[in-house]
Amino acid sequence: MLLFGLINSAFYQGDILTIYAVIGFVLIPVAKLGNKTVLWIAILLMLQPLEWYNFIVALQHPGVPVGDPASWKYFGKMGEYIPGSSLLDTIYGNLTNGKAGVYRWTWEAGRVFQTASLFMLGMLAGRKRLFDSNNDTKWFWLKIILISIFVFIPLYIAKSHITEWVRPAVVHRPLETIIASWSNLAFMGILVSAFFLLYQNRYVAKVLNIFSPYGKMSMSNYIMQSIMGSFIYYGFGLAMYRYTGATYSLMIGLGLAVLQGIFSKWWMDHHRYGPLEFIWHHLTWINFGKSRS
Repeated sequence: MLLFGLINSAFYQGDILTIYAVIGFVLIPVAKLGNKTVLWIAILLMLQPLEWYNFIVALQHPGVPVGDPASWKYFGKMGEYIPGSSLLDTIYGNLTNGKAGVYRWTWEAGRVFQTASLFMLGMLAGRKRLFDSNNDTKWFWLKIILISIFVFIPLYIAKSHITEWVRPAVVHRPLETIIASWSNLAFMGILVSAFFLLYQNRYVAKVLNIFSPYGKMSMSNYIMQSIMGSFIYYGFGLAMYRYTGATYSLMIGLGLAVLQGIFSKWWMDHHRYGPLEFIWHHLTWINFGKSRS
């Protein structure tokens, strides 16, 4: 049963990983461009140009009725097979209905433009060595956390009340996507800069280093969470969705995280890469018979 759970989770979560991997190919055409050019492209993508176009069109036709996002129909169909006890029906549903839902949601939520932008910003962070520990990077991340906090608060308020402030759904829907994208970026800035600045303290660094093996196996742990989670909650497994509310689900999640942390520590003490990281590394550096320098 656990093996079939692995297959099911790999197919379903693999959709998300595949989407992000494909979006990552945007780095190829910009790899040789200058830093300023890449930054401007990343900013343009993060501005969500398609949603601004939809917003402008909506302002011209505010009375046009708008239905639910297309992905909702597919996610709604999940209730037909996830609670059921048939593993084969669950796998088939995730391969067909689930894939279509995830692909549509990624587009509707603005994740395509946002993810492409984040790939480019990550490349720039690597070029500028922004995660090196020195005075310049400390000041940089200090400014980032202050700006992010200042920006996040009004964006979060706007995201929470946009449907009240802007009534026509055809108008507020693209604004929701834009504001949510920016709000998430600001919150990410708070988290990343906070962890970097905290890590500069050697005592805090010792505590954070406890989680280092977990992070080094992020892909393996991501898939492992999906396997265990689907077995615990899906109908073909323990079907615990019937009995667990928010509190018990939180306790289960924390318990699984602790177990994964222990396993990650043991694994990284004996191996250089996590299980899936090892496979990904060798696929990345595949040389088709030629020697690798």
